Amino acid sequence: MKHLKYFLLAVSVILLMSQNLYAQPNRLVGGRSFVLDNNDLIPANNIFLVDNGGSLGIDNLGNITGTYPNTNALLTLLAGAKTTNLLIDGGSAWGIDIVNTNNSIRTSGSTMLGDGVGADNVTVNLGTGNLTLNGVPAPPAPFPLSNLLYLDGSNQVTQIPGGLNLVTGSGTLNTIPLWTPTGFNLANSIITQPSTAQIVITPTAGGASSLTVNNFNASATGLLLNAAGGTGLSISGATTAVTVDNGNLILGSTVNTIPSGATIPDGQAVVDVNDNGVPFLVATVTLPVTPTNGQVCYITTEDPDGVQITVGLASVTISNAEVGRFMFINGTWRLEH
Repeated sequence: MKHLKYFLLAVSVILLMSQNLYAQPNRLVGGRSFVLDNNDLIPANNIFLVDNGGSLGIDNLGNITGTYPNTNALLTLLAGAKTTNLLIDGGSAWGIDIVNTNNSIRTSGSTMLGDGVGADNVTVNLGTGNLTLNGVPAPPAPFPLSNLLYLDGSNQVTQIPGGLNLVTGSGTLNTIPLWTPTGFNLANSIITQPSTAQIVITPTAGGASSLTVNNFNASATGLLLNAAGGTGLSISGATTAVTVDNGNLILGSTVNTIPSGATIPDGQAVVDVNDNGVPFLVATVTLPVTPTNGQVCYITTEDPDGVQITVGLASVTISNAEVGRFMFINGTWRLEH
């Protein structure tokens, strides 16, 4: 029994010596710090866990400052010469799972999530929340945009509703846009609006028709010009002014009534001269004095005695049953009656 006692004492001494031989030195507890050494006496390679007002900080210096560890955080990591504060290799599990908090992540750096390596397109999953991006350009895309995210005026990422396409493209000021061949982009057309009182059509040379009006309603007017007392249609520089296919050309569809003794205003094409009320005395009228070359004027009268039409220094008289057709050619009114 006595020998067993000495044997156990010897074993205890050996175990104690073994623990001392293999114990890691410089393992300190106290002073509100905990040191994890690297099994040598080089302090620079040790990792310090430092407490500051109930907040834990991890770095390789162990110095407590006014902001480190941050007393507003449970854990503060100070990387020092390291390039990464925290590296998580989660395998197939969640890397970070944040629950029961209103604001998950806040950063003052320029890059928050994603570095172009790996699946950056699935780095962020916000569910029904809003993602706000500042300083990110939103250039138009040259293809149909449907069911995608875009930056609105508040720099919030918004999703286009299903079935709705976002129109893109650009153009020139005061130019009416045109759908391009893709059907989703807008570009310049040949129609411009220099002012609120003018529209200009400038087609490319070689076109068959500059303006085509398809009127499939037989009871409607194909083209109506409300000149409001001005010139309804002015044609310049044309070899042929007006052509008619399978129809009749009617000029001056509104009959202009002129009193006897008056001068026909410029531009009026169909004129009916009133009865002068004097028996056996013809009514009189003078053709326009400043007509346009090629102007045509049809004249008749309600006077039973007829109408005398003055053409410069000459005149011609027609009965009330006749129509005198005059055309102004190269400075002279000519009767085509």
